[in-house]
Amino acid sequence: MKIILWLLFIVLVIITGQEAHIIQVNAGDQATLLHLEFTDFAAGKKILDCWRGITYGEGTLLSLAQSNTRTDFLFLITYTLLLISYSNSQMQQERNPALNNLLRLNLFLAVLAGLCDVSENLILLYDMRHAGEITRYVSSSWVSIAKWLLIGWVILIWLISLIRCRVMREKRTCYVSV
Repeated sequence: MKIILWLLFIVLVIITGQEAHIIQVNAGDQATLLHLEFTDFAAGKKILDCWRGITYGEGTLLSLAQSNTRTDFLFLITYTLLLISYSNSQMQQERNPALNNLLRLNLFLAVLAGLCDVSENLILLYDMRHAGEITRYVSSSWVSIAKWLLIGWVILIWLISLIRCRVMREKRTCYVSV
């Protein structure tokens, strides 16, 4: 299961990364998808207007950004499942009650991060759909910040437990599978 998730994760990173690179090369370093995730009203409208005005293939950079955001729905499912899978595996090995409970909490937080990403994508797609309308724009910055904080926390707790188990292997305080 993890191998399939990793393969899908890598393929999606390549696809979305290539699309994001195309947008960055054509629109500039200040008009990237990542900038749009964290920007305010004025800067967000400016990025969307920039994308609307640059043709790419049969459409515009805006249509490429919409495609990229739709692909991100599959990507977020993949990374959420990887976070859950690795936290669950480590939880099975962790004997320290506090770390075990934090790893258990990671299962919930990984899902919450995925839901934040869904919300972020829906906001971005709304903004892209209404790019030509002056008053319609919703910043996704707070949802994006929450998503990245949750992902960082889940990875941090997993790494702390993993390193602790590797260091304490000789003392038999963790079950370590090879």
